[in-house]
Amino acid sequence: MENFDHVLVIDADGHVYEGNVDLTSRMPEKWRSQAPIRLKDNEGNSRMLLEGRLWSASQGLGPGVSGPMTEKARGYRPGMVDPVARLKDMDEEGIDVAILFGTQIALTVNGLMNKELAAVLCHAVNQWLMEYCSADFKRLLAVGLIPCQDPAAAVKELEYLKKAGAVTAMLPTNCTVSIIWATACSIRFMTALSRSACRLACIHKPATTACSASPASWARAASAFVNMSTFT
Repeated sequence: MENFDHVLVIDADGHVYEGNVDLTSRMPEKWRSQAPIRLKDNEGNSRMLLEGRLWSASQGLGPGVSGPMTEKARGYRPGMVDPVARLKDMDEEGIDVAILFGTQIALTVNGLMNKELAAVLCHAVNQWLMEYCSADFKRLLAVGLIPCQDPAAAVKELEYLKKAGAVTAMLPTNCTVSIIWATACSIRFMTALSRSACRLACIHKPATTACSASPASWARAASAFVNMSTFT
């Protein structure tokens, strides 16, 4: 194998496992009963109970991003919630820097019906992720969450992320984008974005996300935002 000692090696799609973290204490008192709960479904698969629904859906059509995976892909490493363990793994694998995305909550939060709960969860996850990355801010780079259901709350969260030191924020190219962000409501957010040094990482259209918008309207909205997939 080629020696990469003199090459900067970046994991551009690292993931944490925020769904395995108890976020209750990071949520306002009125929302703590709505904190995500990890459980197993009737088939023995690990799922998350959120807003009264299982994520991902165990059978039939439903919300989520799960699918058939190999045992290796399903594997969980302590470093996904423990930054010290992750840094050791990175040293072993020769990775200098990891750009870190959320997983279970990050890929479901913008499918929630309650926009206030979405904002609360985004902030709770972002607080935890910034604390995680504080183990070494030079090597662990955070990709934060913004509640796409509420552009005004998204502006507030983007400002928090910038101040906290995140390098970017996720904007899923799913149906929430076509319904909400293709409206004049998004102008305030885009203005705030242009004034900051933050950029959006547009990723992942969950195939099973329920959508009431037409394919054509989704395509127009998605194409409008996919060009912002850049980092600072």
